[in-house]
Amino acid sequence: MTEAEFRAYQKVFADYVEQKKALGILVNMSRFHHKPEPDFGEWRVKNISNRYSGAALKREAFVFPENASIPPERNRSFKGEQFPTRAFNDREQAIAWLTTGKNQKIVHNQE
Repeated sequence: MTEAEFRAYQKVFADYVEQKKALGILVNMSRFHHKPEPDFGEWRVKNISNRYSGAALKREAFVFPENASIPPERNRSFKGEQFPTRAFNDREQAIAWLTTGKNQKIVHNQE
């Protein structure tokens, strides 16, 4: 996957989040092999995160394989985002965090 394809996919997924008015996003990282460019965070905040916030997103969770090391940056939001981000090695724990205290509608990204 090229960087342009990756960013185009991000926009398509943001369309879906807006359409569904998702309050939570669950991103499956178990088969993710693309390494975003260094400016991705800035691009994401400008082009994607504002759309997520406009759709009333409350939380975003990433699920990594069971024994994978979780990069520290996956447990924090990009500067400028208005929703918390966390990473997990267990799908059920991620769903529990996404739905804590609320009956939330979750959108799954099966990347």
